[in-house]
Amino acid sequence: MKKKLLSLVLLAGLILSTLTGCGASAKEEEDTTIEPAHMTTTITLTAITGESTTPEAIEKVQAAFNKLTKSEYKTQVIFQLKTEEEYLKYVEEQAKLIEERIKAEEEAEKKAKEEAKKKKEEEKLANANKKKKPGKWNTTTKAETEDTAEETQEMTVDEFGRPVAKYPDLEGPSLDILFI
Repeated sequence: MKKKLLSLVLLAGLILSTLTGCGASAKEEEDTTIEPAHMTTTITLTAITGESTTPEAIEKVQAAFNKLTKSEYKTQVIFQLKTEEEYLKYVEEQAKLIEERIKAEEEAEKKAKEEAKKKKEEEKLANANKKKKPGKWNTTTKAETEDTAEETQEMTVDEFGRPVAKYPDLEGPSLDILFI
């Protein structure tokens, strides 16, 4: 049990070292706003664990790991630790679901492009059928507006009244970090 817990802690250290990168900069002052480039994210870590590892031990390691990743990288890591027998089946199921989701997204994007093309052609026909007023400076301008809405980070307040970023829930299947 101690060896397995130690291996989980070492695994967490290994992942933390991969997330740190080459250097860290000192923060001059704390800013409570989160820029879109620094939005929070949630990822999964899928690995093999021993059969005697308890869910409580996994939760403790995950909590300690997330304490570091949330404060430094605005990233929440969800551990998906499986036994040897469950691991391969789980990874294959998740991969299949991800492939299905990608295909559905590609089909939806293709359909949206076709609809946009059709709508553009209809607008062209409608504009061509309009009668132009006679005049020397007869020009038509088309104002195109861009969607400039920026994403904002959802915030909550902790028990001390400090703003805390809310981490997104996992949406659908996810295989972010795999150990083979």
